[in-house]
Amino acid sequence: MLQADDVSLWVPSRHRASVAAGLLCGPLPSATIVVAASEYDAYLHQGIPSAHLTTHPDLYGLSRIRNWILAHSPTRVTVQFDDDFRSFHGMTGRRRRVIKDPESILALLYTTAVVAYDAGVQMFGFGGALYPLYYKPYHPFSVTAVVDQVIGVIGKDVIWDDRLVMKGDTDATLRELLLRRIVWVDERLAPDCGEMFQNKGGLQDIRTHKAREADIRILEEKWGNAVDMRGKNKSGSSSNKIIVKR
Repeated sequence: MLQADDVSLWVPSRHRASVAAGLLCGPLPSATIVVAASEYDAYLHQGIPSAHLTTHPDLYGLSRIRNWILAHSPTRVTVQFDDDFRSFHGMTGRRRRVIKDPESILALLYTTAVVAYDAGVQMFGFGGALYPLYYKPYHPFSVTAVVDQVIGVIGKDVIWDDRLVMKGDTDATLRELLLRRIVWVDERLAPDCGEMFQNKGGLQDIRTHKAREADIRILEEKWGNAVDMRGKNKSGSSSNKIIVKR
């Protein structure tokens, strides 16, 4: 059985010292901010306590950083947040609920981890419906959706392909589906990380067309028609869709 102190929160961050400092003052006061060794002083000078700041050896690409975090996490459950995280949106009930309270966030992470653990799942996450218009009440959970933005891992066996610069979360999800048949995604809750691709810092300055195409080629070679990354979604942006039936 999992206990509440079996869960730790980690935030990989890059060129977003002020944003990371805001997380510690706001929704994620217990999180550990993970930055490149070369950026340590910049984050420290932003007022982030050294007790909440750790460094990786200037790893390139989020996949390598995620693997590093998982290897160094001391708890049974490791939850990684995008550094532009703001809140969770709860879609059940008559109105959308915006969840920013740290204790409420810890509680929902813990209960989701318990459900995933009891289901024998090692990777869990949350949905993408930030507004009631996009929430499907008849589909409150998913077992094949891409796990990203807020990623929970139980144990140490989830692996990101370190060749992938931008699309590692899709690959890690597919690997879990291959090995353990399902992931656990609570569609009733969605992380708000701001407008996609619009926040400065993070992966923005390495998110190039060339890097994206290289990642897509690797994914298509590995997974074939189980993944669709060349289509368009309703907003006109590129799709990131796993096509696996359960």
